Amino acid sequence: MAEGQVLVLDGRGHLLGRLAAIVAKQVLLGRKVVVVRCEGINISGNFYRNKLKYLAFLRKRMNTNPSRGPYHFRAPSRIFWRTVRGMLPHKTKRGQAALDRLKVFDGIPPPYDKKKRMVVPAALKVVRLKPTRKVSPGYSGLTWGSHWGVKLKSPRLADDGFFSRWSADATVGTADNANGLADARRNTEPLAGVSSDLSSVRKMGLLNSKDPLRGGRQPLSPTQALSSVQLHFSPPTPSLPTWGAWPMRSAGSTRQ
Repeated sequence: MAEGQVLVLDGRGHLLGRLAAIVAKQVLLGRKVVVVRCEGINISGNFYRNKLKYLAFLRKRMNTNPSRGPYHFRAPSRIFWRTVRGMLPHKTKRGQAALDRLKVFDGIPPPYDKKKRMVVPAALKVVRLKPTRKVSPGYSGLTWGSHWGVKLKSPRLADDGFFSRWSADATVGTADNANGLADARRNTEPLAGVSSDLSSVRKMGLLNSKDPLRGGRQPLSPTQALSSVQLHFSPPTPSLPTWGAWPMRSAGSTRQ
């Protein structure tokens, strides 16, 4: 369940308070915990009401010198970190040591993008809430410094490596045959009219450049591709525009 003593958790689809309570207990027990994709953490309840609550929290400050606190974080990772801190005796040495064992990130930075990531079933939104209940993002809809940077970098599906895999799929005919896919990468020549250059790919219509949230990386249907080249697409499982497009339960896999 953990990579040595480090437990890497994928925050997408979890409820803020429930996940924070479990993480707080684990770091108090001595385990090192890393939480990635904190921008995917949810809060139960109406979005507008949660936003009003957080805006009211932002107005609380020290009258004479606001730089002395309280400090209000806007990044989802720091909001989650502050939630965990409130569940720890952080003014004692024991609590401070526990807080030092926690790392939080927006998106999935290296080296955690190559490591297996786990989920906490007891804190998942789909497990704890009825389908009819409303949820809101953990950062209450407020933008932070890297808000659009995380969203635009999210899929990372249209890099040269990913497109070369699709080119190999076109030669082999299917992406399920791993051996044939590896042979196609090593031995086959590039298809006529297919280039690994992104600008050429977009000009050919293989990628959709009109979707800013996905960074122009959403694959089109095979009927919209070039008529001269028959490509057998196996598009990845769609997901939210975060650092990767991994399924929920197999969070350790790399690009699908």
